[in-house]
Amino acid sequence: MTKKQGGLPLHHISAKSDTGIFFKHTADWQREGSIDFPHRDDYYMFTLLIEGVADAAVDFRDVTLHGGEGIVIVPGQVHFSKFSGSYPLAWCLFVSPDHLTESQRQQLTRYSLNTVPMKFSEKYVDDITRLFELLRGRSDNAEFARAMVTAIVTLFCDAVMPSDSGGSDRYASIVLRLKCLMDKHLTEEKSPAAYASMLNISGVYLNEAVKAVTGTSVSDFIRGQVTVNAKRQLMHTNRNVREIAASLGYDDYSYFTRLFKKATGMTPTDFRKNLE
Repeated sequence: MTKKQGGLPLHHISAKSDTGIFFKHTADWQREGSIDFPHRDDYYMFTLLIEGVADAAVDFRDVTLHGGEGIVIVPGQVHFSKFSGSYPLAWCLFVSPDHLTESQRQQLTRYSLNTVPMKFSEKYVDDITRLFELLRGRSDNAEFARAMVTAIVTLFCDAVMPSDSGGSDRYASIVLRLKCLMDKHLTEEKSPAAYASMLNISGVYLNEAVKAVTGTSVSDFIRGQVTVNAKRQLMHTNRNVREIAASLGYDDYSYFTRLFKKATGMTPTDFRKNLE
């Protein structure tokens, strides 16, 4: 893998389609192959697995899909497939953000905080499969294609975030605000108490919200983001461990190494070697 000082590869929907709509079936992967290296997209990816098993990594976390399950990757998420042997039976829809409503984009942003497979009922699988087949049969009709995409996206969003108000939405809103703050301040600030103060809520309530949305504590959520940022640099830059540690706010790179090993089970150097 060639490393450079830039970031991860970013794929654009414009390279796939002039309409912002593109889809694939198992036969397409068998013919063209899958993308098996970490990258980001500027579009949404909706995947329905009909039969078989598929392994992938999303934000450097392993995810396994089984038949009857689906997953959504949002723009900017780091991901790649890990197919081995034959490809499972699946459909995949790639859609530019402008084809989604603001509400749908917000739903999927909340979902991306803890991207896990969603289990579809047999009827859901049948309905989504039928929509994909209709889309494939009349993809040259732009208006019809948009209607099919709207229906597919709606079914996924219904499964991702059922209509429920109250605590879960408040928690998700807090975690999204936390994530935005971390994107700005994580290099210099890693204290849960500091982020609680920025959000004008108690540390206890912040931990409660993060636990409800992600299943982890605030401290683990923060450390997890640091680990993801470190992995990105180890994979796609030529910086040494000391330089990466400094860029993440750690003057003591040996301390950073211990934290990384505790989170991943290997040192940063070993992680990089495993990529070769």
